[in-house]
Amino acid sequence: MFLFDKEIDKITENDLVRLEQFSNNFESHRLDYKATYEMQNVKHKHEFLRDVVSFANRFEDSMIIYGMTDSRVLIGMEIKHDFNEDIIQNHLINLLETSIVPKIKSHIKIQPISVKTDRFAIIVKILSSSNIIYAIQQKLDKSIYGKKVDAYEFWYRSSGNKKQMNLEEIIKQIRYRFKPNLEIKHRFTYDDIRDISNLLKKTETNYVKIAFDLKNIGESPANRVVIRLSCITLNTFNFLNKWEYSDRILDKKRKLQPVMTNIIEEIKKIKKMKSPSFITQAKKRKIIWTFQFFIDLIGPEDKQVLPPIYLKIPDNLKSGEINFDVKIFSSEDVQYEEKRLALCWKKPKEKVSR
Repeated sequence: MFLFDKEIDKITENDLVRLEQFSNNFESHRLDYKATYEMQNVKHKHEFLRDVVSFANRFEDSMIIYGMTDSRVLIGMEIKHDFNEDIIQNHLINLLETSIVPKIKSHIKIQPISVKTDRFAIIVKILSSSNIIYAIQQKLDKSIYGKKVDAYEFWYRSSGNKKQMNLEEIIKQIRYRFKPNLEIKHRFTYDDIRDISNLLKKTETNYVKIAFDLKNIGESPANRVVIRLSCITLNTFNFLNKWEYSDRILDKKRKLQPVMTNIIEEIKKIKKMKSPSFITQAKKRKIIWTFQFFIDLIGPEDKQVLPPIYLKIPDNLKSGEINFDVKIFSSEDVQYEEKRLALCWKKPKEKVSR
């Protein structure tokens, strides 16, 4: 929605009027409307805290708009001598500081907006935080328990409703937030698209060495990781890999050695490692290549260099692009950013001998 694309201090009355007319302006897992707020109303205080916590325990920026009805009509809140923009803003900030743990203030932005000439609205924006679970902290009655006891309420937003989490759901949330988070990038660059033309200039065989880094940017280790890279090429392309080396390289070593010595040496090194396995599937004039890499363990903030593969670009293709689709699996419920790694090239012009 357009409202989330703007900084909160840039939102104006015109934006809220536009929201009234917006077709997809229903309450959701990211948006909630409240007609008014009464500072002395205990129910309103509890409702505010539960709304904030339920939004904060999601993975997206969210927003509460005070001064707009459930039917999406902007009415604003009346200004009084003991109730204005500054008073309610300070009141809400104080509630956040004293009632929610861990401290949430840095993830909340509150912005008053003048509307309807003599009224105002309040925008509360909750910024996403992927590795924190928030709760409402309450002090239980000492006379009942004989000592000070803290109680915590955990809330979560689903569609347009908030719900209190039970113990099983809290544990599930913790595991999900602190699960391994893996990302894969080109070994030679951190760009999504890499021009390998310069690599082609350094080889006489049109075989280009390609390698990738796997990094765990999460909070916990990943065990028994499988990385799967898939691409589709014309059947005139070729990859070297563990299962083809002996047939296509080493058995013809004498014939190919003058131009492929560097590749053979690399292959000898690779055969001592866990090289990728691969599957090919012919599809008319194209081949589907699927490379699989196996890693036993990768800890938080660790980086693993995957064994390289070698791509041979057809002589008759002077330029082009290959896209690798990435999928990652592990024994945990691992998360990763689904992405496509692209390699493009433009062959250097051949020197014309005179």
